[in-house]
Amino acid sequence: MLEQSVRDARTLADNWEQIAAHESDDKIKAAVFRLRDGELSDASELTKIGELLRETGQLGDDLESNEKLLASLQDSVEGIVEGSNGAKPAPTELNDMSESLTLMRRLIASSRPRLVYLMQTALARASLLTEYDKKNRALLAGLGNPQDRIKHLEKDSVEIELACDETKLRFLEMIGGYGVRVAKILQGMGATLKIQQDIVTSLQ
Repeated sequence: MLEQSVRDARTLADNWEQIAAHESDDKIKAAVFRLRDGELSDASELTKIGELLRETGQLGDDLESNEKLLASLQDSVEGIVEGSNGAKPAPTELNDMSESLTLMRRLIASSRPRLVYLMQTALARASLLTEYDKKNRALLAGLGNPQDRIKHLEKDSVEIELACDETKLRFLEMIGGYGVRVAKILQGMGATLKIQQDIVTSLQ
């Protein structure tokens, strides 16, 4: 859906380009070019939001895979405990398990700042869009129902921008939802990892 929005914006930009090419009035041509530039800007911004969306979704997918791996490590830890019968497990077993837990701890540690960056970036974009939205709505109200063609084009530009900003905000909200999901996964993995690490440490 987001890719379609990008394509739509680029198609509109091409359409405005063609309209401008047939305009003889320089002022009207300049107004049409502003519409074109607005669509190109929207396409670029939507593309960046799409990248954020994909990165956040990929982070969640990667962590879900590692969450399953962590669950299998839990089985291994329990197997070591059950197989030891109160005696200390073989050092090689504990070393292998410690290495696996260290790798998992590093993964969690590197994922947290990545999530923070993605969420802060999405929040900053959403905040900026909200401010633009307020200004554009005030501008739209001031334009009223213009008869002048240039003013009419300005009104078209504002209305198009408002509609596109709604689309951008909707996808940014999706990123926020993904972020909540990723944060919950990280929290669960951190708790599970601590339990496993405590068990392995007690056996050393």
